[in-house]
Amino acid sequence: HQLAIAVVGNDGDRPHVLGHVSPDLRTAFVQLQQSGPATAPAMAHALDWALDRALEALDALVGLRLLRREGASYHPLLTQ
Repeated sequence: HQLAIAVVGNDGDRPHVLGHVSPDLRTAFVQLQQSGPATAPAMAHALDWALDRALEALDALVGLRLLRREGASYHPLLTQ
């Protein structure tokens, strides 16, 4: 089923991903959790990736409902 979830520990740490995600998705998820909202070009620059690679990872995370998109920006899920 290729499911993935974001979990937060009891200590209130940042969310992390469990389940079926590629290394690129995991890297993009962690980067966005650390940096806060970002556009795909900003994410590509931060990770030294091609824009297409960043877009693919971010859009896949949105599809898995692990991130949300507002306009051109991708946002971490709210955890509180």
